[in-house]
Amino acid sequence: MYWATRHHERIASLVILNTFIHRPTGPVSMPLPLRMFRAPWLGEFFVKMLHGLVEIFLFKAGVSQPLSAVDRAAYLAPHPTRASRTAALKFAREFPNGPDGAVAELEEKLHTDLAKLSTRPALIIWAKQDVVMGEAELRLWERDFPRAKVVELPDAKHFLQEEEPQRIIDELLEFLSAQG
Repeated sequence: MYWATRHHERIASLVILNTFIHRPTGPVSMPLPLRMFRAPWLGEFFVKMLHGLVEIFLFKAGVSQPLSAVDRAAYLAPHPTRASRTAALKFAREFPNGPDGAVAELEEKLHTDLAKLSTRPALIIWAKQDVVMGEAELRLWERDFPRAKVVELPDAKHFLQEEEPQRIIDELLEFLSAQG
């Protein structure tokens, strides 16, 4: 979205899958894994020592069915050492838990700039069992793109591309073919 809002003239349409761009207006309820990752010493232990962003959040809270060994290995490969997980820890701690902070400020700026794209065709595919992005976030996206086609995946969690890959591909191909 950062790139899209800065190059809106190059964007013909948008496809949005469980994400956020709206600055929180108050405290954000965080799922337990994210709360643990944000805690001063607990976060280092879970994210850097146990590879928790992947092992705990993705593999347990992020999908409803276990991933294949090949898929698990692919998600584990980019950060094989404790030191290489520093960015993952930073990411977990930057996820906004309220209206304050650098990421929340960036969200507000992006959301304001998003208005430049509001008339573009949009497809929103949303995982209904996501522990991070819930119904409220979906409604915000629908407000931003009132003409969007919305596809709700009732059983999918945060990593919907792993849960419903064929459904997402089918919806994407249909959406793109309608664009000409």
